[in-house]
Amino acid sequence: MRHLALITIIGLLSAEFAFAQQRDCGKQTIPVSLYHRDGTPISNLDSADFEGLYGGKSILVNSVTLAQRPHAVLALLDASGSVLEDPREWSFFVNMTKELFGIVPADVEVGFASFSGKIEAAVPPTTDRKRLRDELESVRESALKGAKRRTAIWDAITRGIELFGHPAVGDAIYLITDGNDNLSKADPEKVNRSLITAGVRLFLLLRTPNDSRDIVRPFGPAELQNLAKQTGGLSSLFQWPINEDLINKSGALSQLGMLVHVQHEQILNFNLLNVSVPGPIEKPRPWHLDFHSPDHHEGADTVLAYPQLLPPCR
Repeated sequence: MRHLALITIIGLLSAEFAFAQQRDCGKQTIPVSLYHRDGTPISNLDSADFEGLYGGKSILVNSVTLAQRPHAVLALLDASGSVLEDPREWSFFVNMTKELFGIVPADVEVGFASFSGKIEAAVPPTTDRKRLRDELESVRESALKGAKRRTAIWDAITRGIELFGHPAVGDAIYLITDGNDNLSKADPEKVNRSLITAGVRLFLLLRTPNDSRDIVRPFGPAELQNLAKQTGGLSSLFQWPINEDLINKSGALSQLGMLVHVQHEQILNFNLLNVSVPGPIEKPRPWHLDFHSPDHHEGADTVLAYPQLLPPCR
């Protein structure tokens, strides 16, 4: 009888544990950026400022907290033939990566990987800035000595997620590319789901294509921009050759400098929304988030960026 009672107690505890797991899976943490178009983040937010909708049902926003910063950031540099054919453009890509190293706080891990048809060189996220700078300068020179290479951008993003090891919600990939992919085998939808599931946002610094005939569907620049939006990241476009530095002669940010500044601000400054969803989510699902606040001015100047799919239980 005592044995039966023990079995019953164990069964009840197991059921309670399983219920607790399911209950926890009904809560998700989502990285959300809310900012003015000049990159200034909107602060002092409250859970009542947001309204979520999933499967025709309202989502309860339990809390909004300002993230101190991401745990890790990874730069992905396109080192394919279409970039390397102009050494100045490749040098620009490297310099933009150095700019990223410079603005990320010292206690945040940063890494980079260069790629063409595959990852050519990689340093996983680390706080060792000297190693990063040394490795990056080595890649600056060695990449130019290689043969003309094809490009697999989407495959590189997939590999980039793996380089984080154990990514945290709000971590970021900063992809610098001309957008010309002619080799990837990855499924774009699967790449999107992988980023969402990992909690990693994609930020894109994209050189506008010189020739639309180079664009291979479904791997074109437009699809990359959509991917960034889907993950809660941000795309910025520039034309090559550029005729300005990030800082103009008067000491102010140039147009390009402002684009890069806004991206850097969103990489480092974002909020974490804790939301309750109606039932467990087994794979990423579409949802909608709105911002309505009597304490903050809303309009065309306000930008809300968040992952367009709710992640599964992590």
